[in-house]
Amino acid sequence: MSAWKIWLTTAVLVLLLGAVALFFAVWNNMDSEWRQETAAAQYALDHTPIDRIDGHDLFTGAGVQEVFTGEDVFGRRWYAFVMPAPRGAAAPFVVKSVQADQVMPGDEIARRVAKNHLHVTSVHVGYVDAQSASAFHADSGVVWEVEATDTSQRRMFLYYDGHSGQLLWTSGPLQGQDPGELWKEVLST
Repeated sequence: MSAWKIWLTTAVLVLLLGAVALFFAVWNNMDSEWRQETAAAQYALDHTPIDRIDGHDLFTGAGVQEVFTGEDVFGRRWYAFVMPAPRGAAAPFVVKSVQADQVMPGDEIARRVAKNHLHVTSVHVGYVDAQSASAFHADSGVVWEVEATDTSQRRMFLYYDGHSGQLLWTSGPLQGQDPGELWKEVLST
C-alpha cells in the first residue's frame, strides 16, 4: 500500500472518530436537559390544572424556569411555571399555575415594545416571587421578559407586568427617555 493511501485512510479514520466523539458529547449534554424538561413537564401535569401540554419555553429572568402552556379538561388555557425546589425540600420542583386569560398576550406586549422603536428579538413569560414582584411594583408574579434591539443595534431587556402590561424595568433608556428617570423608580424601592 502506498504512503498516500495510508495517510488518507488515517485522516478519514481520525475525522470519523472526531465526529463520533462530537455526536456523543452533544447527545450527553442534550440528554440531561431532556430528562430535566421531561421531569418538569410531568410535574406540571401532576400538580396543575393542565391536562395536555402543547407548548414549552424557558424563562431565565428570575432563575431558570420551565414554562409550559396547555389546556385543562374544560379547554381553558393555562401557564405552568416549574422551578427547582430549594435545597432540602421534599418535592423536586415548585410549580405556579396561572390561567392564560388572566395574562396579557405576548403579541400585545411585543406591539407595546415596537411603539418605542425597538425590534423585538424574543418574548418570554415567566414568574417572579412575591419579593421580586413587589420590588418591581408588579400586580402579580407573572412577567413578560422582552429582548429587543434599538436603532443602534444595542441589545436591551424589558420586563412588563403580566396582568397590566405596565413596563416594570428596562436595561437601557427608551427613545426620548432620560436615563436618570429610568432608574429613579427602581432605586427608590
